[in-house]
Amino acid sequence: MNGNYLPEAALKRLSEYFSPLERLKLQQCCKHFHAVYGKWLDITALDIRIAEQNGMEINLFDNQKKIIKEMNYVDEQMTFTHGVVQHSKNVKTTYRIQLTDKRGATYNLKFNSDKHANRALKVMLSRLQSLTALTIRNGCLSEEFGNVLSQLHSITTLRIWNSSCYFDKKRPARRLLHSLFSFPLLESILVLDSTIPQSSSQCTAAFPCFLADSIRGPVVNLQIVGLYISWKAIDALCERLHRTLKRMAIGCTYGKENKKDRYCKAIAKLQVVEDLDIPPYVFHLSETIEIDESITRLLSKLQLNCLGFRHYNSAVLFQFIEFKMPHNIRLLSKIQAMKVPSGINQ
Repeated sequence: MNGNYLPEAALKRLSEYFSPLERLKLQQCCKHFHAVYGKWLDITALDIRIAEQNGMEINLFDNQKKIIKEMNYVDEQMTFTHGVVQHSKNVKTTYRIQLTDKRGATYNLKFNSDKHANRALKVMLSRLQSLTALTIRNGCLSEEFGNVLSQLHSITTLRIWNSSCYFDKKRPARRLLHSLFSFPLLESILVLDSTIPQSSSQCTAAFPCFLADSIRGPVVNLQIVGLYISWKAIDALCERLHRTLKRMAIGCTYGKENKKDRYCKAIAKLQVVEDLDIPPYVFHLSETIEIDESITRLLSKLQLNCLGFRHYNSAVLFQFIEFKMPHNIRLLSKIQAMKVPSGINQ
């Protein structure tokens, strides 16, 4: 090219209308385009998972050295692997990526799950310097992604779906979890699981105490599902977030009922919490409306607008609402009728 370019601001604005694959291609035109399109500042959300792949796919990965020889568009579905375009019938799993830009447009990409794809994914992550929402599913990212993730300073929302392997009681993914929880602008942490075990004894994943010290952002929303949480971990979290946390949803976690007093003392440290979902090992209604003194003190101290808990008798629930529930609570949420206690370990 002759060097007569549009202004850099104009080129960056144009890039907002290009798909990720088109941007990769433009980067190969010249050094100037390589620099201009090296950051995808309009991409605000990333959803990444790993899934089985059946049948033949067309795979493509730009390794920044080889020229793309062929492109394939199928409803904006792109697949990346090492080298130039190739055909493969043997790939069993793939990374499935969904990018969302600030206009709401989404782009779906595929990466073969191998060492070359890991390198490609790291390159992509390094480009997303304006990312605000990150969703990781099925424990798809290994510890080696910790360094590149720690450079994403603009993330405000973190979702971790069905990734209990990261929280294994014996071997937690320390480096990766530290990188994820230490985003400086983080406001929402959601550790979610749709495959939670049926009892506390079956739960092999636990929220580690050290992770509370990793949190640097002004977290206002914390939701944890399917993990065992010790009273020490709750105490560390509440101590860390006592000035910022407004919503705490831990109703679908596991813990020890004989430590409920310590759980209550820890939760009572929260100064601005408005929405609390309490797990059954801390508080639940059974056959009477009588509740522990520790729960009474907790509910009277916290200025809650919304409360969630579990019950086993609807008549008792209505009596509790009429005679025992603090008047400042205007909304009951996630009240679940249960036949047997769940998540309780004596």
